[in-house]
Amino acid sequence: MISSLSILIPVYNCKAVRLVEKLSAMAAVSNIGIEIIVADDGSSDLSTIEANKIINKFAYSRFIEHTPNVGRSAIRNFLVSQAVNEWLLFIDGDMNIDSDLFLKNYIENATKEVVYGGYRLPISNETLLKNLRYKYEKSCEHIHCVDNRRLKPYHDFHTSNFLVCRDVMLQIPFDEQYRQYGYEDVFWGKELQNHNIGIAHINNPVLFDDFEDNSSFLSKTKEGLCTLFEHKDQLYDFSRLIVTATRVRKYHLDKCLLGVYKLFARLMERNLRGNNPSLLIFKLYRLGYFLSLY
Repeated sequence: MISSLSILIPVYNCKAVRLVEKLSAMAAVSNIGIEIIVADDGSSDLSTIEANKIINKFAYSRFIEHTPNVGRSAIRNFLVSQAVNEWLLFIDGDMNIDSDLFLKNYIENATKEVVYGGYRLPISNETLLKNLRYKYEKSCEHIHCVDNRRLKPYHDFHTSNFLVCRDVMLQIPFDEQYRQYGYEDVFWGKELQNHNIGIAHINNPVLFDDFEDNSSFLSKTKEGLCTLFEHKDQLYDFSRLIVTATRVRKYHLDKCLLGVYKLFARLMERNLRGNNPSLLIFKLYRLGYFLSLY
């Protein structure tokens, strides 16, 4: 049973007021000691920083402006250094919570040193079906259900919503070489496996309902692929894309695929930025872009 909890929320160019307001209300009726810490990682959008300052007015909550930008791993390690409680709950600042039992579920299900609650998506509508990020996440939704996550507990782990014992974070901090977007959580999951630290997968999702526009997501995708390529030797057995690219190169098919990618890259990007993005095109684009990095 958890006796004290620090809720840690990293933010970058996003408003976490809605999230913190709900968590603060839950903390008020909890029977354990709770603190909520939000750390801004050098946001370039000053309006979001100003908006998030209201967090300091919520009970149990404080907002920290951290400059300069240090990256997704380092800001999480910084949050750990600011926390005082024995258990830490990480939630991404652009997530939402729509269950009054969210904290209670974690408090009562801390059966292992790490507990991952997952995330869920809103119901489809005409606007969302034009959004590439939403369509991509929706296509993978069945993979991330709790039963499937339990089959490969270390491979399906994300930092958007997880509980961890403070001692684990001190033993295995996030690798700060992962400074740019993506894959710091994948590598951390691999490190948990290497250290034989158990992950309990439960059905306690945050709501993922804030989606960037298609152009922004395409840019983040390319940044993430560059991160993946930089750390491909570390992440080989945790990435289907690396495995696919390796096989393509082994059988000398990469030149052919690269030729097709370079010929149609602009047309593919036009589709992916448009109102009817194709997931098949997105899949081919990711493979082509990744192969182009070799």
